[in-house]
Amino acid sequence: MEYLRQCCDSFVKHRSVPDREISAAVRLAYASAGNVKSFQTHSSRRSIPQWPERDSEAIQRVLGTISPLFDVAVEAGITASDALSSLFRPGEFVCTGPATTIATIRKVEDTISDAEHLQFVVPNPMQGLSAINNAGEPSIRCQNNVLARRYLIIEVDDLAIPKPEQAKLASLLSKAVPLVMAVDSGGKSLHSWFAVEAMPVAEQAKFFSLACSLGADRALWNIASWVRMPGGLRIKGDHPPVRQRIVYFSRNALMQVKQTTQGALLP
Repeated sequence: MEYLRQCCDSFVKHRSVPDREISAAVRLAYASAGNVKSFQTHSSRRSIPQWPERDSEAIQRVLGTISPLFDVAVEAGITASDALSSLFRPGEFVCTGPATTIATIRKVEDTISDAEHLQFVVPNPMQGLSAINNAGEPSIRCQNNVLARRYLIIEVDDLAIPKPEQAKLASLLSKAVPLVMAVDSGGKSLHSWFAVEAMPVAEQAKFFSLACSLGADRALWNIASWVRMPGGLRIKGDHPPVRQRIVYFSRNALMQVKQTTQGALLP
């Protein structure tokens, strides 16, 4: 643990890594090395897929042929409050935080009051105010407290691929799964929100595999991952806060997704 702590402190520069996250990663590694099934639930949300390696040739083909759906320099004209009100349903619980180490769960109607000042959000609705995590401990933000996977967030965190090029990759992926929103992280990447709630888990995994081959961050398969709050504020050290701009938002796609999802969930 001490060695891993030193590695995180030395090499992870964009955020702080809490000890509990290191411990969880160690438990996951030992679980996958032994009996993976012991770490899974009936919903398979904690299964451990083998994601493909990044395909540089495929990335270059996409960048040379795809036109982006949106301009990363232009804001979509939607606030954090508007976005959350559209992305979550009335009465749903939303997990947010001003920092990665602080998690709060409130109903969406209460969350929108200060969303524009927060840095992070879990992109999926929560079951309640807390749950028992995989370590058997009460936890606010954990996979066991997520109601369902509604969105997959695709982030290509690579300085060699600037945001306008990342928009092309997101635009290609939107041909397979509806892209409802893209958020400028305030750093070097975009967070693209894809609506997957109506898809079987196996299809979600196939889509994420495609995204990984195009350079997506594999960590965002975690159903309880933090992502940047749409329209929120990025705060880093003594630097002035940076607005996490919403650069794409499709109400039409969101409406189509809701209609499809309602049909898929009917008995």
